[in-house]
Amino acid sequence: MTSPRKSQMDALQYALSVHRAGDVNAAAQLYGDIIKKYPREPNALRFLGVIRLQQGRLDEAEALIAKSLKLNDRSADSHYFLGRVFWQKGNTQRANFHLKACIDLDSRHEDATVSLGCIAFDAGQPQAALQYFQQAASNNAVSSQAHYNLGKALHALQRYD
Repeated sequence: MTSPRKSQMDALQYALSVHRAGDVNAAAQLYGDIIKKYPREPNALRFLGVIRLQQGRLDEAEALIAKSLKLNDRSADSHYFLGRVFWQKGNTQRANFHLKACIDLDSRHEDATVSLGCIAFDAGQPQAALQYFQQAASNNAVSSQAHYNLGKALHALQRYD
C-alpha cells in the first residue's frame, strides 16, 4: 500500500515533469488538483504561483506564493518568486525585502542577486547594481545574465578598464 505522503510526492513529481515539458495549462491543473487534496502542500502552491506569475496573473501569484511561504518560511525560492511578483507589480520595496530574504537563505541564489541588481540599476543606482552583478558573476562564473548586466553597469559608470 502506498503511503499518503508518497502519493502526494508522486503527484507533485508528475506535475513537475509536465511543467518542465512545457504543458503549462496541464501542469496548472495538476498543481490545482494537488492543492485541493493537500491544501498545505507548499511546493504545489509555489509552482502554481509561478505559473500565474508567468501568465501575468499577479494577484493570484502573490496569494499562492505567500501561502506557500507561510507554510515554509525557509524557502529561498518562495521568497525569490514573491520578490519577482512584487517587482512586476512595481513595489520595489517589497521586492527587495523578499529577494534579500532569499539571499539570506541561499547566498548563491543567482537569480535573486541579479534581480536585486536590475532593480538597483532601474532605480538609477548603477554602483549598487554593479555590486550585485559582481556577486552573481562570482557565484557563477559562466552566468550570461550576470555578465551581461555587469557590462551594462560598468558602461553606465563609464568604467572601461
